[in-house]
Amino acid sequence: MPDLVLVVLYIACARRPAAVSLGLVFILGLLQDLLSSTPFGLHALVFILVHAASSRAAELHKSFLLYWLGFVPVAVVAMAVSWLVIAIHHASFISLDLILPRTLASILAFPLIVIPYQWVAGVHHDET
Repeated sequence: MPDLVLVVLYIACARRPAAVSLGLVFILGLLQDLLSSTPFGLHALVFILVHAASSRAAELHKSFLLYWLGFVPVAVVAMAVSWLVIAIHHASFISLDLILPRTLASILAFPLIVIPYQWVAGVHHDET
């Protein structure tokens, strides 16, 4: 299962960094932690890192390939930080087999989310 929140957060922050506040990102991360079985604060940390990285990639959304390739290292680092925090929390080595498929699924899901988003954003932009 891809991390859809991660993908949408990257898209929103890269497209309009000023519209996505750090407070909102932090609360969204804590909410995701409450709804999942991850250590409390993990997603807040990861989402803040994604916000910082994607806000600096605002110019990438003009080229779809660059936009997608810009997401790849963000997804890999986000999943690596998640893996590291969970491994430290459990004080044991966690198999990468659990995180690699989710990272790959998130990377592959990116076009399925960004293409409709860009179409809607383009239509909305043209009407104003």
